[in-house]
Amino acid sequence: MLRQTVTQIFSSSPFFADMDGQDKSFIRLKCALILNRLLDKNKSRYASNLNNGLSDLELVHNLSQVSSSTGLRPATISNIFNGDSAPSVTSLLHILDVLGSSMTQFGVAYDEASELEVVEFEKELNSKKERELVKKGKQ
Repeated sequence: MLRQTVTQIFSSSPFFADMDGQDKSFIRLKCALILNRLLDKNKSRYASNLNNGLSDLELVHNLSQVSSSTGLRPATISNIFNGDSAPSVTSLLHILDVLGSSMTQFGVAYDEASELEVVEFEKELNSKKERELVKKGKQ
C-alpha cells in the first residue's frame, strides 16, 4: 500500500522487525535532515538567483511553498521537516518532486548522512523548539 510511511516500511521488514521507538525516531530525524538539506539547497539557489537579478517563480524555497505545491497541510509539512512524523511514501515523493529531487537522490543523501549529523540536527531542532517555547511564554 502506497500510504505506508517510511518507518512502517522499515518496520515491516524482517530485518527491522524488532525496531524500537528510538530507532523509528532516528529514521524520522534522518529523513527530516535530508529534506531540510534539499530545501536549503533550493533556498541558496533562490538567493543566488536574486543576487544575479534572476527570478524563478517555480523554485520552491520555503515550507509554505512545499505545502501549497504538494497539497499537504502546513502542519503536516512542519511535522515532517521537524522529524515529528514520517511522511507516507506518496507524500515523500510529492515533496521530493516539488523540491526538484528524486527518490534516488534522496536515498543517496540518506545513506551518506552520518549518525553524528542526525544527532546534531536533533540538537538544533530541540534548541529551536525551546526558543519558540520561551518566545510564546513572553507573549
